[in-house]
Amino acid sequence: MFIVKWILLLPVRIIAFILSLLLTIIRIFIDVAAKMASFAAGPLLFLVVGWLVYFLVKQNWNNSILLALIGGSIITVYYVAGFISAELDYLASLLMDFVRP
Repeated sequence: MFIVKWILLLPVRIIAFILSLLLTIIRIFIDVAAKMASFAAGPLLFLVVGWLVYFLVKQNWNNSILLALIGGSIITVYYVAGFISAELDYLASLLMDFVRP
């Protein structure tokens, strides 16, 4: 009975393995893209924080709010990329747990 069940689940396990491989490749791509983007976003965030401090001292509130939103959005992008990467890794591990008997 075990062999029959194993043979019947084989096509599903092959599809699960392919999906797990695809999710792992996408996760690696997101990790590399986030690391490469940090080379541009890091200095940009440094400038945004510097300008934010300058405009807060000058009491230019419209520009201060705009720069705070820009800085917050830059930081949010990295949190979202990390969350997506972690979830893709978790889904890939679930699929691999199904593939391995």
